[in-house]
Amino acid sequence: MTIKIKMEVPDEEPTKFYADLVLEALQKHKTNGLSNWEITEMTDVPVRRVREETQKLKQSNSLVEKSCRCKRTPIYFLK
Repeated sequence: MTIKIKMEVPDEEPTKFYADLVLEALQKHKTNGLSNWEITEMTDVPVRRVREETQKLKQSNSLVEKSCRCKRTPIYFLK
């Protein structure tokens, strides 16, 4: 007598990294741009990690930084 066990693996979405979440948020808001804090609120990624990811994108020349009207907060736009 043999027993057959059928295992089903539920369909799971692949885990997204912080870099993916930040990039998706910036892609959704190409025209207006986003600040680090706005990205944090949209994605629930910690502020420090958002800052790290935006710095990496700036170093790879994928991101443009402009100042807001108060000249203090950087607003990030994808190229």
